[in-house]
Amino acid sequence: SLTEVAVPTDCEMKGEGCEVAIDGLGAFLVSLPETVVPLEKAAFRVVPQGEAGKAVGEIRVDFEMVGMDMGINAYRLDRLADGQYREEVILPVCTTDRSDWLANLSIRSTEGAYLLRLPFQVDRSRPSGGND
Repeated sequence: SLTEVAVPTDCEMKGEGCEVAIDGLGAFLVSLPETVVPLEKAAFRVVPQGEAGKAVGEIRVDFEMVGMDMGINAYRLDRLADGQYREEVILPVCTTDRSDWLANLSIRSTEGAYLLRLPFQVDRSRPSGGND
């Protein structure tokens, strides 16, 4: 079972990324590109800070739109040589104009398994008419 970890309310994954601390495990920098467009590849990164990486076994992310069934958008991140975890992700197009997504990040480690729910906005794939 996963232990849900509270995420900072000002967490902004896009661009610089957002650092989330897990008690007993350490801090993780979670980031997406500045612009995330549906149907285009985006690099989702999780970078363990300091000693945190040593205890990590597997990191997965599952993207969901709150209240909508967008199918299964789950990925297992690859651990790179420099210790960061990364995966190219592709988000589906939503038929409504909503852009609010959650990245449900699960981190399995020797200390336990944790769930972080990270909100983010998807950018429009093409300019829309009128006011944005």
